[in-house]
Amino acid sequence: MRGNNRIGLFPISQSDTCSFLAIDFDKKDWRDAVTAVRQAADQQGVEAYVEISRSGNGAHVWFFFDNDIPCKQARDFGKTIIKLAMQESKSISFSSFDRMFPNQDLLPKGGFGNLIALPLQGDSYKEGRTVFVDRDFKPYKNQWKYLQDVNRISSKQLKNVLTIENESKKDSKELSLSLSNVLKIDKSTLSTKTAYFLKNLASFPNPEFYLKQATRQPTYQTPERIYLFEENDKELRLPRGLLTRIKQEFEQVNVSDERPRQETIQVSFTGQLRLEQEVALSDMTNKENGLLCAETGFGKTVLGAALIARLQKRTIVLVHNRQLLEQWLDRLSDFLYFEEDEAVRYTPSGREKRIGHIGQYQAAKKWTSGLVDVVMIQSLFKHDNIDKFLSSYGMMIVDECHHVTARQFEKVVAQFSGQYLYGLTATPERKNGHEPIVFQRIGEILHIADKEDTNFEKYLTLHLTSFGKLDIEKSKSTNFSELNQWLAEDVTRNKMIGQDIYRSYQEGRKILVLVNRVEHIEHLGELLQQKQLMHVFYLSGRTKRKDVQKNLEKLTV
Repeated sequence: MRGNNRIGLFPISQSDTCSFLAIDFDKKDWRDAVTAVRQAADQQGVEAYVEISRSGNGAHVWFFFDNDIPCKQARDFGKTIIKLAMQESKSISFSSFDRMFPNQDLLPKGGFGNLIALPLQGDSYKEGRTVFVDRDFKPYKNQWKYLQDVNRISSKQLKNVLTIENESKKDSKELSLSLSNVLKIDKSTLSTKTAYFLKNLASFPNPEFYLKQATRQPTYQTPERIYLFEENDKELRLPRGLLTRIKQEFEQVNVSDERPRQETIQVSFTGQLRLEQEVALSDMTNKENGLLCAETGFGKTVLGAALIARLQKRTIVLVHNRQLLEQWLDRLSDFLYFEEDEAVRYTPSGREKRIGHIGQYQAAKKWTSGLVDVVMIQSLFKHDNIDKFLSSYGMMIVDECHHVTARQFEKVVAQFSGQYLYGLTATPERKNGHEPIVFQRIGEILHIADKEDTNFEKYLTLHLTSFGKLDIEKSKSTNFSELNQWLAEDVTRNKMIGQDIYRSYQEGRKILVLVNRVEHIEHLGELLQQKQLMHVFYLSGRTKRKDVQKNLEKLTV
């Protein structure tokens, strides 16, 4: 109380239990948020205790339990109270779910969890901060007496809250929105429950959070949910890929289409699609946005050319590496015929150079035709005016669209406001579980190509290895990249892989070896050279462009 020391408390005990839950509110409308949480608690017959934060510009809402309870139960209790409050008040941000103490269910290895400063800190206390306040946010005169008389939450009260069915439900049958690069909704037309419902549609649980929690890793700065909506005082903005889902959820959706409409271009497809490709093209053109899922070899680039010819729109094709860029340039040149003037560019000296009908945008070759352009998406990350650049296209095709889960990739795609938006991928699933980003930014799956039947019999054989680095101390590492490096360098394990490759080689098999690290290619390459194997080809990000092309040509012979 003298203010000589500041004391904090780690809520999680060694047994993964806690005796209280606290929620931190520090946004500009924190008073409204705190009041809403307090009212939600009142409705459930439990008491919320509000402490003004040390800054004076926020508050902690405390809940005290009559016994130590599992942190998971305490956090589930907090989530339920927050959800109830959010359905009655627009002042509560979804970030509140990440502002709870404790911030995870289990004590992290080698750590203590998050720390909360205790109330009644001397200097702040004298200035009316770190004190408990009433419903009018006025401090109680006797803070110690107030704390002495707190009503702790019983096991029965806790159970009652945890058993509440708390699915988000809208209370409106009709919705009006504007469609451009995002779905824009006037917040004044939304009830609190409907706004909460829509925000839930544009969010999903973050698998990374739960993985870290399950393995007792710190979850600091890892959100429990990922949110793709944006809002300001006037508008709620949702990803455009949610339009189909929204139309399913509401009886009537009034859409004001604000997407720019470009003139059509004169282009035709000179190839012949297979039946399965025709079916895929039909499924895609029935909708203005969505995904094609087809394995390598299906002919997605050829189908993309047919799509451009069918819709007759100025098109930007996004790729993420040079090999794909060149593949698209080749296929589009082979299968598209234009009845348009060719684009030209001018050198610094003023000389006219022909671009043609199909342009490219990457590294030093930023030569766009404005008709059909293949663009390395990384070239747009630092573009000065990306909105204007994208606005001239009526269609975007995103190849290998599962990469849209990467923040920079997502940022580019999210700014496209043209009429048509399609993604191509072998599989939208991601190791990190972030594929909802692809669906919400681009759209639902429009067609899944059947896997091509082959005469090969397929076997999966597991080869167990003794990975020496994974001793007790090493297994505590949370650095996945470092673990991959250890795997690549493990001599015993690499010898086992080399022996398997050599055995299959002697049996006359064709062998594809996939690794995660370039260094791993080098280690395995040394082993294979010792065996004097013929016709071994190496491909990686470090392989020279000419060598990549030569190796690919040899592989296709």
